[in-house]
Amino acid sequence: MRNLILPFILLLTFVFSCRENDADEGLEQKNASYDVYVAGSENDKACYWKNNVLNYLSNGDNIQASKIIIENNNIYVFGIKYISANNTEYYFWKNNVKYDLKNYLGIPSTSKAYFSDFIVRNNIELFAGYVDNISSGTPNIYSLCYWKNGVKTVLQNNVTFPYRVSIDFYNNTVYCGSPTGYYKNNTFNSLSGEWGQNFAQNNNGIHHLFISNNNKNLNCYNTDNNSLSFVNTTTLYPNLSVAKLIFDTYTNDLYTFSAEIDNLYFKNNITINFVDSQYKRIEDMKVLNNNLYMIRSFSTLTSLPLKQYKVFINNVQTQYISGNNGSFNSIYVVQN
Repeated sequence: MRNLILPFILLLTFVFSCRENDADEGLEQKNASYDVYVAGSENDKACYWKNNVLNYLSNGDNIQASKIIIENNNIYVFGIKYISANNTEYYFWKNNVKYDLKNYLGIPSTSKAYFSDFIVRNNIELFAGYVDNISSGTPNIYSLCYWKNGVKTVLQNNVTFPYRVSIDFYNNTVYCGSPTGYYKNNTFNSLSGEWGQNFAQNNNGIHHLFISNNNKNLNCYNTDNNSLSFVNTTTLYPNLSVAKLIFDTYTNDLYTFSAEIDNLYFKNNITINFVDSQYKRIEDMKVLNNNLYMIRSFSTLTSLPLKQYKVFINNVQTQYISGNNGSFNSIYVVQN
């Protein structure tokens, strides 16, 4: 009998061991099914992290990586270098090959240029910003432009101040936002808002986010059927000036957030609260298949570092960086 029991115990041990290994492998596969990219800086160098693994960008000294996009296995990073109040340099990496953005877009080195957004859709590269109108003969007069695969289109001349603008591409049409509306097929469409934000796409069309009612209400406008998808009348931070609209490609839900609002974001037109006494401001956010990926920050005016950053996946911390060492600025998620 003892001779029979021993092999039986060994068999059970083998079976449970296999089951545990299968469970571990399943968990690993689940965790590995999404690649999480975070762009920012560390040790005064532009960089990004892929699944927590640090990658420095070539010649990225004193540059902030402010936006990252993964498209068809290509890694695009937009970078900013602040020289002085009136002097900002812009850079662009594609698969870690660095380009001076003015040179990349054929802008004379003597021209002043300000870029505030870029997007890549189906390998089409789009940049939006302002370049000074040298031909006007008047200093500090700009043209609002976008560049599609390096080809410039002027949307508006004689702009006296380069406001932040956004850009997107939908149904072979370029959409470019402005403070008071948006351009579609280079035609301006006015909105009764006070401050235009950005675009987000889902199966219902392409939506434009703008802020109204003395910087308190968030408006989601469907540019396909020219109607408001929703107006969020929640009392917001009274000086709200920057918010962002994103969408979940699996569910088509729209999400709105801002680094100027504490402990909440909006799913469609529903307020979602989360509890964190420190890391309560969302710097950037992506949603994929109802999974939430957030960069959140903690600020203090009384001690150093003045700002710290964490990455959360479904409200579980996965990364941290002190503001003394760098920053997290942009997050992007890709399903394998």
